[in-house]
Amino acid sequence: MFACNGSPNGGDVLRRKTPSRKAEDSIKATCKVCGHDVMYSPQRTWNLMRHVWIMHQSSKPNQCSICGYSHIKPYVRKHIESQHKHDSNATIIDLKSPELEAEWSQLLDQCFGVTYRKWKHHKEDTQHTGGLLFDDDELRG
Repeated sequence: MFACNGSPNGGDVLRRKTPSRKAEDSIKATCKVCGHDVMYSPQRTWNLMRHVWIMHQSSKPNQCSICGYSHIKPYVRKHIESQHKHDSNATIIDLKSPELEAEWSQLLDQCFGVTYRKWKHHKEDTQHTGGLLFDDDELRG
């Protein structure tokens, strides 16, 4: 069950009410490219990245070292466990690069506009490592 409130950024805030979890605020962002609704919270924006990687981007962030299957890390991990479970040499290759980040950033801006730009600005302000913005270790799935 969800209760809906207005959100200052134009999305709807949905509060999940479940007996086993405390209430969690989520914001609905609608992709401007495909119209798909994506739920996220300001602290957990991985759903926005996941949407772009799965729905709109052919260049995935990770690859199977055995057969070249590429996708987000949890999917490549599941692929290796099911397709190459007897091959101890099977690993996940990280394909992230500044060039791919630029592609993903452009797609995120096209899909989510202001929502993405606010997140990017916050992430850049709080990120002290100088690393890549997109970390699919945050992804669940």
